[in-house]
Formats: sequence, C-alpha cells, structure tokens
Amino acid sequence: MGIGRRSSGTAEGELSVRTRLDNSSTRPGLALTGEVEIAGDGDAPVEHVVVGLFTDVLMQADGELRIEFYRVAVSGPFPVPAGTRRAVPFSLPVPWSAPISLVRGTPLGGVTMGLRVELEVARTVSADDLVAVGVYPLPVQERILDAFVRSGFRLRQVGVQGGRIPRVAQTLPFYQDIGFWAAPQYADRITEVGLIFVTDPLGADVILAIDRWAHAD
Repeated sequence: MGIGRRSSGTAEGELSVRTRLDNSSTRPGLALTGEVEIAGDGDAPVEHVVVGLFTDVLMQADGELRIEFYRVAVSGPFPVPAGTRRAVPFSLPVPWSAPISLVRGTPLGGVTMGLRVELEVARTVSADDLVAVGVYPLPVQERILDAFVRSGFRLRQVGVQGGRIPRVAQTLPFYQDIGFWAAPQYADRITEVGLIFVTDPLGADVILAIDRWAHAD
C-alpha cells in the first residue's frame, strides 16, 4: 500500500491531501487504484482532481527532466466545507510502455516512477501529492530479462531516454534502455548490449543495441 500526504495553503485556509493506493505496484496494462482524501480548515471549492504518472527522463538538450506522461481527471467540482473530509476514488490505467522499475521485487536503479495528484482550488493549482509506485515487467519482458541473466549478462545501468526509435510505433515520447555488460562467452566480440521494450496490447517490440569492440587492422 502506498500513502502520500501533502498540505498547502489556499485563500480559503489550509488544505491537506492524502493519497492511498490499494497496491503501490502494478504491471503495464493494468491499473493503479486508490483514493484521494481531501480535508480543509476552511471552505475550499475544489475545481477538479487529476491523477497522473511521472518518470525522470534524460533529454539530450535539457538533461534529466521529470515528465508526467499520463493523466486522468477523476473528479469535477465539489466543495470541502471547513472541518470535513472528502474521499475521491480513482483508477489510473498504466500505459503498456510505462518504464519498468521493479524486477522480482528488486528496484531498478536509475528509474523513478510515481503517481502525482493535482488539485485545482478556486482556479489555482494549490495542492498536490506525490506517491512512489513500482512497475513490474510483463511476463514476456520478465522471460527475456531472465534469459539475459542466465546467459551471463550483467546489468550495467538502466535509464529512460527521451526520443523515438526509427520504424517503431511508440505511444510515449521516451523509451527505457536496460544496459547489460556482455556475457563472458561474447566478451571477445561485444562490450555491452542495450535492451529496449516497446509494448502494446498486441505484443512487444524488442530492440537490441549492441556495442562492439573496435579491432585494429
């Protein structure tokens, strides 16, 4: 279970936002469910509640940026009278190509995944909440990752890169690159392999980027 809590002052008083996830981990194609609890010490007219997913993306020109790549409005306007609480349930679908951040319960270093809750109060975004979430691989991704490890490849680094891959139908403006050092039996020919998944409801594209040793003539 994931829980976040954030407070923010508004013209109507102090507003607190508490986000509870039924399960803080999921897989691409499934949904994160939970509720946002809002309380205030003054009358706060909430205009809307939005939940979204964010990750840190390495952009060539701008360095690493935190990007919200999917968002859904889960509520329209409603009042929060002083001294009361309001719970707003939500269900947020996770895009099929969302970055993987957990493999067999172990976090992948270099990958940040989280849920952001945004409230607009009196036409001003005055309170939000951030909750860490974990995304496990799909079964086909897990089998491929296991095959790399069994073959002797060692995880080098994992990152999320901004941009698009030629001739691949991406739904997100970035892709995850999972880098491995070459297994010993291939070390005389290659140095490392980058593994990229681009998935959708019908299947997965698997892209390998191979770095080779430069041999002198």
